[in-house]
Amino acid sequence: SSENNDQDLESYTRNFGQAGLSKLSQLSSWEKYLVQEVAIYNLSTRFYIQSEKEKLEQLSELLFHQNQDVNLVNVYRVANNLSDRISRDIEEFLLMVDSKELKKEVLEIHFEEKEGDVLAYMGSELMATLDTVTDLIHREENYQQLPLTQKLKIITHFDEVKAIREKSNQVEEVLSPSSDIEQETEETNSFSNVDKIVEEALREYPIGSQVSYKGQVFQLVSIENAQLNDLVRLELFNDFNQLFEENPILYLNSLEEIEQVLS
Repeated sequence: SSENNDQDLESYTRNFGQAGLSKLSQLSSWEKYLVQEVAIYNLSTRFYIQSEKEKLEQLSELLFHQNQDVNLVNVYRVANNLSDRISRDIEEFLLMVDSKELKKEVLEIHFEEKEGDVLAYMGSELMATLDTVTDLIHREENYQQLPLTQKLKIITHFDEVKAIREKSNQVEEVLSPSSDIEQETEETNSFSNVDKIVEEALREYPIGSQVSYKGQVFQLVSIENAQLNDLVRLELFNDFNQLFEENPILYLNSLEEIEQVLS
């Protein structure tokens, strides 16, 4: 049932999170508790196990009626990393569900496009709609009763549609007409400016050195010119057994921004 799914998800989040949170000395005990509550809210609303309004009311009361000194920025950063990690684990698990269980699902999820929106159906029954203009998802009441495997199909397809649209928009920007030699000269100058930022960043953060990102320690793997939109590309590494953020790749546009992110 929806209630049992929510209880299982809450228990899994707390058990999984405790090991990693115990290694984050930057957070107080109360902040670690809030991290788990925010992560549980993120996961419950992503898989729509409980209504967003119901969960948000509980979380808001917890956050805004506490009297302790709390760094909410750090809380939300770690909570988002935790919920993203658990979400990936859940999705990988559901993809490996016994085929016998899948065969029990008589009605398959299918998708249709209507007036630019993407509609998800189970049989002839509408379950959810993706607004391709705003990227917002409207879920019908019966969506909440779907098995997680069916919800995953809808979530994954909607994510793919949004990713394809975003990539298409980026390609259109890249292929837009340029203003001949003058723009090429500007691009050459911008590339050289980016290279200067890379050199300065490498002096401050040598390859292989340890840096702090989102309250966690990483090894710096590379700093290079991304050759895209005057950005510098940074790649960080950890073993991701004890941390929530897995080998992030960052795109930044100034030394000041690099210093701020790696502070």
